[in-house]
Amino acid sequence: MALRDKVAATAMNPPVHTLASSALQTVYGSLMHHRAELAALGDAVNEPPYNSPPNAPVLYIKPANTFCAFGQTMCLPATQLQVLARTCVGLIYQPNRLVDGINTAQGAIKNIVLQDWQYALLCDFTLPHSSFYRPPLRYNALDGSLAVPQSWLAWPVDGLRDERIETWVNGHLAHSYQTADWLLSAQDQLQAVSEFIAWEAGDVLMLGCPPDAPRVKAGDVVETRMNGHIYTRTTIMQEAA
Repeated sequence: MALRDKVAATAMNPPVHTLASSALQTVYGSLMHHRAELAALGDAVNEPPYNSPPNAPVLYIKPANTFCAFGQTMCLPATQLQVLARTCVGLIYQPNRLVDGINTAQGAIKNIVLQDWQYALLCDFTLPHSSFYRPPLRYNALDGSLAVPQSWLAWPVDGLRDERIETWVNGHLAHSYQTADWLLSAQDQLQAVSEFIAWEAGDVLMLGCPPDAPRVKAGDVVETRMNGHIYTRTTIMQEAA
């Protein structure tokens, strides 16, 4: 049964786990994980400072000051009129859960135990910028610039093969993409990142999204959706000048 069919079949009682934003630990984002994101660099990917396409995952971090719970507001700096609303699939590490009577934390350290991971959508609000190479911290670390969900799906992440990821603004569909356009599947990206990161409970790995994310402004209400379910809702406001 396809993932979207499972969602439809269990819409009245979805297998979800509620988790407060305060329970999140380190949130990693994946860059150049979506085909269109890498393609947008064009020939520049072979020039300094990149010099070649990435041969390993490229990550960034969203610090705790960026976490914005469901229904809360994100304030734009007084000098910034717009921000990109980048909807990402997020995988969260939740070990020590019992699956068919087996404690998943007993799995081999080098092998990813997929039952230890749940997923949802997050919205990464980022100031527009032209380069991925060491962008100033202010681009990615604005207060409240990461909308986090209040519930995470407990289905295996290897089911995320061709899902439609949507960004809605003021009740209208503003952007969508397919997970089939990732350079690596969710499982393979997770495995690659796990080669050099030791996960802790509450850690999140956000997967890639295309570069044409919608721009939103003060007064907009932004939602992230997959299979009809709303994961995050954020109202954009503007700081006083």
